Formats: sequence, C-alpha cells, structure tokens
Amino acid sequence: MAAALAATVALPVVADDDGTLLGEIRKLFAKDWLSGLLFAVVFAAPQAFALAVAFASRTGGSYAAGAVRAWVTLLQTEVVLVGLLVLHGLDKSDDVRAPLAIIGFALVSALFFGYRVASPSVPAHRRDTGFFVRWGALLVVGLFAWLELQWFGRESAPGLWLHGTLAAAFALAASVPRDR
Repeated sequence: MAAALAATVALPVVADDDGTLLGEIRKLFAKDWLSGLLFAVVFAAPQAFALAVAFASRTGGSYAAGAVRAWVTLLQTEVVLVGLLVLHGLDKSDDVRAPLAIIGFALVSALFFGYRVASPSVPAHRRDTGFFVRWGALLVVGLFAWLELQWFGRESAPGLWLHGTLAAAFALAASVPRDR
C-alpha cells in the first residue's frame, strides 16, 4: 500500500493535462534546486512519507523507523499550517468549504499526536512504527478528503493525483494493524 501511495507522484495533477507532480518537481529543480526542494517537501510529503514506510517495511531498522517518524511529524506540521492558513483567511473568503472542519482536524490531530508521542503514560508499544504509519496515512486521508471537498461541484477538476493519493492513503491506513 505504501508503494501505491508513493506511485501517485506520477499521476496528473490537473484534469485534462498530462503534468504530473513529479514533472513539476523536476521542472523546478531544473530552474532552482532550492525551490524544487521546498516544493517537493511540501507538495510531495505524502509520497515521501510512503517511500519511508516502504523502506521501513523492508529494512526494519531504527533509521527507517526514524525516517517514518520524521515524515509523520512533517505531515502533522503541514496539516496544522493548512488549518492556520484557513483560520487566518476565515473572514476574508467565502470560497473555502467547511473551514471549521480542517481547523478542527488540525487542532484535534495535533493535540492527540502530541499526547500520544510525549506522554509518559502512553506505553512504548503504542508509539511504535505502526502507530506512526497509521497516523501519517490518516493525516493524508483527512487533508486530502478536505481538498476533495474543495473541488466538489466546481467547473475545474483536479487530476488523478488528488483522488489517487486519497485512495492509496486510505488503503494504507486500513491495512496497518491497530494497537495491541
């Protein structure tokens, strides 16, 4: 499932266009490596997270588990930033659908993540790599479901990248066993 999520980087970003996220990243790297790197870190974070998960599932080492934790922390930070951006523009734009949903998702997910990772009362086996994989996939599902809602019923349509990322992240979250 992680490989399927990672492969969504090659899907079209906009409907009726062949431009992929990977192609956009390559174009930006050709112009300026720093812009390409920042764009890749922000917009391809779900796919990079999936690569870390795939690597961790094959190696099982502490570095691989650390990479998964790092990408999940970045994904959580990005969800919070999206929530803050929507909160900041709450009074300025009527074009955003369900703004309180993403703000609430960002707040609740950040609080729970912080508790789960930092609380001494949470046993170590409940903070294993499986938790981080499932949590990262759920973050992607929540954010991308909200993004799907933004496009629903509009004249322009997103490409398969949005739909594929949502479906693959959902499949990844569903395939990871729950806590013991």
